[in-house]
Amino acid sequence: MFKYSTCAMSTIYSSILNLITGAAPPASTDLIMTAFSDFTIILVAALIAARLASLLKIPDVILFLVAGVIIGPMVPFWVPIEESSNINQMVIIFGASYILFQGGLDLKLKTIIHYAWIIALLAIPGVLLSTFLVGGAAKLIFPILPCAAALLLGVILAPTDPATLIPILKQVRVSERLEVVIESESAFNDTTAAVIFISIVTLLQQGHLSLFPAVGGFLGQLFIGFGCGAGVGLLAGVFISHRPFGFFREVASILTLPVVAGSYTLATWLGGSGYLATFIAGVFLGNCRELMPSYFDRKKGLNLEIFSMDLAVICRMMIFVILGSQIDFLAVREYLLPGLVLMAVFIFISRPAVVFLFFGLDRKKGWTIKEKLFLSWVRETGVMPAALAGALASISLNFSGRMGGIYDEFVQAIVFMAILVTLLVQAMSTPWLARKLKLIRENENEGA
Repeated sequence: MFKYSTCAMSTIYSSILNLITGAAPPASTDLIMTAFSDFTIILVAALIAARLASLLKIPDVILFLVAGVIIGPMVPFWVPIEESSNINQMVIIFGASYILFQGGLDLKLKTIIHYAWIIALLAIPGVLLSTFLVGGAAKLIFPILPCAAALLLGVILAPTDPATLIPILKQVRVSERLEVVIESESAFNDTTAAVIFISIVTLLQQGHLSLFPAVGGFLGQLFIGFGCGAGVGLLAGVFISHRPFGFFREVASILTLPVVAGSYTLATWLGGSGYLATFIAGVFLGNCRELMPSYFDRKKGLNLEIFSMDLAVICRMMIFVILGSQIDFLAVREYLLPGLVLMAVFIFISRPAVVFLFFGLDRKKGWTIKEKLFLSWVRETGVMPAALAGALASISLNFSGRMGGIYDEFVQAIVFMAILVTLLVQAMSTPWLARKLKLIRENENEGA
C-alpha cells in the first residue's frame, strides 16, 4: 500500500557536503545523513505538537499522529520512513518496549496479583472473543473476504495499545485498580494476539493447525517472557541497591536502557514474548524495594522516574509521528464507509461485550457499572496492530476471490482507520469520560 523513495533531505545534506569536501560522500554517510534529517524533522514536529497538546489540554499522542500526517503525505520534501526498514522496526520495537517498561515501573506487584484473574480473562479469552466478533462483522460487511482472512483482521485489531493508554493514564489518574487492569491487559494481550495471528497464518499456509502445539507455544511465550522480565528486573534491582554491589546506583536511570533492550532480546531469543518481558522487568524493578527490603535504604530514592518518563515521551513522539506519516489516505478513502461500519462494531459492540461478559465472572471484586463503561471505552489501537499489519507484507498468503490480490492493502487501510478513529474519538474523550463517571482518584487534581 505504501510507496517510498530515498528521503529528499539527504540530497540537500549530500550537496552541502560535496561543496565542502569537493567529493561525494560514502554511501554509509549518505544513510546516516538521511537518518539524521528524518529524526530531526520528526522530533521538531513532535515538540511543536506536544506544546500544542499542552495548550489545548488533549492527549499528546493525537497531535503526534496529526504531525506525522502533515509531514508525511502532505509535505513534498519529506518521504515517510519505510515501514519495513530497520529504522522503523527499531523505533517501534524499542519504543513500545520502553513505554511498557515505564508503565510497569509505577504499578504495585501486589495489586497486579490481586487482579490477576480479570487481567487473564481480558488478555486471553477476551482477545479470542474480540477476534471472532470483529472477524465475523468484517465477513458480513465485506462478503468477498474469506473467513480466515476476516479472522486474521479481527486478531490484528484485538490488542489494546500501551503506547497510547499508559500516557493517557499518566494525565488522567483514574482509580488504581482501573489503571492496573488497563496497563496489564495491554501488556499481556499483545502476546495473545501475536500467537493467534501466527496460528491463523500457519493454518492458511499449511492447511492445518495442531491445537496442542499452539496452546503450548502460547503458554511457553507467557512463561518465558515473565521469567526473563522478572529475572532481569530483579538483577537490575540488585545493581542499583544500597549494598556494596550496587555498582550502578548513581546511574540507575541509564540502566533502564539495557534492562529494556536486554529483557526483550533475551525473551525473544528464548522464544518468549519480548513485550511482556519488558513490562514485567519494569514491574519487578519498580517493586524491588518491597521484594528485597534488606538491600535498600528507605530514606533514599532510586532516581528512575525523571529519565524514564522523558525517554518514554520521546518514544511516543517517534512512534506516532512515524505511524501518522505512513497513512495512505487514498486507500483509507477507498474503504471508508464500510470501514466506519466495522469501526462502529469494533468500538460499540466488540469491546463492551468483552468487558461486560468477563467482568461478570469477577463478581468478588465488586466492579461498578461506571468502571465497566469506562473500560469498554478505553481500548485505543496503535503499535501492535500496526506491527501485525506490517508483518503481512512479508508473508505469502493465498486467498481466493477478488480480495486476494489486495488483501494487504485492505488490512493496512482498516488498521490505520482504527488507529485514527480510536485516537481521535476515544483517546480525546477519555479524560472527559473519567471525570463524568467520577473515576478520578480523590487525591489527584482534576485538572491534571
